[in-house]
Amino acid sequence: ASVPPPTTGNVYVVTHVVNDNGGLKVPANFTMSASGVNASIPTPFSGLGTPGILVSFSPGLYNITETSVGGYTASPGIGCSGTIAGGDNITCVFTNDDNVPPPPPPPPPPPGIDIGPWVEASTTSPGP
Repeated sequence: ASVPPPTTGNVYVVTHVVNDNGGLKVPANFTMSASGVNASIPTPFSGLGTPGILVSFSPGLYNITETSVGGYTASPGIGCSGTIAGGDNITCVFTNDDNVPPPPPPPPPPPGIDIGPWVEASTTSPGP
């Protein structure tokens, strides 16, 4: 008896976080979604680092997306959308890099020297 061909393909969804500018997020702070024919898990789901979350699809088009997180720029990899066939094993990596923080605001100017009371006192003092 021959083994039937696989009827689903697998996508391993990996959430990679780069915190090189003071960011503190971890993969679980990112929300992922999978759309396609008969996706094997409900979406949305929390991100996970390597080896990722396994999502199986029936053959056809699929798409993995991520909800944006403030302070991070997301870059999906090439395996995050396309056409999947039975037996495929595809890796989708979303890289989330923390943004460079804005520069601090300039300090306020030093307070002006108020010479008003001194001038007033010296001009209104009774003379000899």
